[in-house]
Order: sequence, then C-alpha cells, then structure tokens
Amino acid sequence: MEFAIIIIKLLNNLSLDNFDIDWEYLFNNTDISNFVQFLVIICFSLDIYIKEYILGYYFLFSIISLARPIYYKIIYLNFIDIYFNI
Repeated sequence: MEFAIIIIKLLNNLSLDNFDIDWEYLFNNTDISNFVQFLVIICFSLDIYIKEYILGYYFLFSIISLARPIYYKIIYLNFIDIYFNI
C-alpha cells in the first residue's frame, strides 16, 4: 500500500500521466499471487485518487513482464483483466 501512495505522489508532484511496473521474474504461484495483489492494490489506490481529485481522468499503467509461453499458462491473465485492459 505504501508503494501505491508513493506512485500517486510522484504522478501528482511531477505531473506525470503514466508509469510502468517492471516485474520480470515470477517463479511460482506465490510470486504470481503477490504480483496480482500488488497490481490490484495499485489499481484501487489510483481509482480512489482519481475519484477524489481528478474525476474522469485515467493514467496509463503498463506492466513489463516475461513473455515466454510458459508464463502464459501460470499468470492469471483472466484475473488481471478484470482490473486492466489487456
């Protein structure tokens, strides 16, 4: 949650409209679960911030991760898709 607050402060203080998360090494289900939870926390935190301060605006939030076929099978894309446009 603290990292989400830092992201929002940076976006606001530096007048940024996008940010990237680079999380390349997901080795097991625990890593994947943590990754998804992390993304959801950031997404909800941004939604709260937007609704309170800049209604109608959207930030570009991109995720950088490995793109090998083995990861397609283990990453929860359907779960992430609920929160992001994939």
